[in-house]
Amino acid sequence: MTRTRWIFVAIVVAALAIAGIGIFLSQRGGAAPGAALTVDKPEAVKVRVLTSLPIEPWVRSAAADFNAGDYAKAVQQQIDSEVISKVLYPNDQTPQGKELRLRQQYFFVACSIQDVFRYIPSGFDLRQLPKRFVFQLNDTHPTVAVAEMMRVLMDERHVPWIVAWEITSKMFGYTSHTLLPEALETWPIDIFGRLLPRHLEIIYEINHRFLAHVRARFPGDEARELDEEAGILIDGRPELFSIYGNGQLFPGDHIALFVVRSWRQPRIPKPNAEIAEQGFFARDQLPSALNPPTFRRINEILDASAPAEMW
Repeated sequence: MTRTRWIFVAIVVAALAIAGIGIFLSQRGGAAPGAALTVDKPEAVKVRVLTSLPIEPWVRSAAADFNAGDYAKAVQQQIDSEVISKVLYPNDQTPQGKELRLRQQYFFVACSIQDVFRYIPSGFDLRQLPKRFVFQLNDTHPTVAVAEMMRVLMDERHVPWIVAWEITSKMFGYTSHTLLPEALETWPIDIFGRLLPRHLEIIYEINHRFLAHVRARFPGDEARELDEEAGILIDGRPELFSIYGNGQLFPGDHIALFVVRSWRQPRIPKPNAEIAEQGFFARDQLPSALNPPTFRRINEILDASAPAEMW
């Protein structure tokens, strides 16, 4: 028997063996490997296909432009609305691309959340929402959903902040699939604030309350590093001056800058492997080796100027 025939016979024998095992398991109530599974009550999976279209005021405006002879402007409004859902994840290397991507992300997020409220009956106890609906956020692209849920609950359903946050915090799961920059998306403050001003207010309030929670849970922790590295004891609470992006090194990295107004130095720590020397300098006598970002931060604080977005 040739080698090819041996291979053919081996395949047939293996197939018969698998079939025999399947029959044996099925007779004993088990499921054969690869066997089709049946369910008593199959349920259809609903898939939403979301497409952005002009709203009625836009349609009326476009009709007016068209009748006035401005045909390009009439069509442009339709293009501006439909482009939101035209291509998923548009290139965000330009300001226009960043803005379009944020518009698209908010569009899908807002539609999904509104879809939830379509299914709840009148008089439904909103505190029970987490028992019926949960969102899974994959990477940072849809995370504006948290602020949108808070906005809907507070502004449209008139739920107090504490209750709205309790509901929202139970309705979202988050998974970061990678630490690569494309999965840790950030948005420029100017674009975010212009497109979603109410959401930016909510995000700032979430951050404020979170920092207050951390301070209450770890009292005195803010001053620990100053004491260890500089021998400085602070009086009162450090003031958060600003949070800066550090995208030159890593897009998801941020630096929080605090200002201490009242302090004392009862001891001077000895030089170590981390800090070789420390000292205090007048503004016009700063060390020449001071790096430019630190120099800019000093000027922002002393001149009371608006902090930059990036470090």
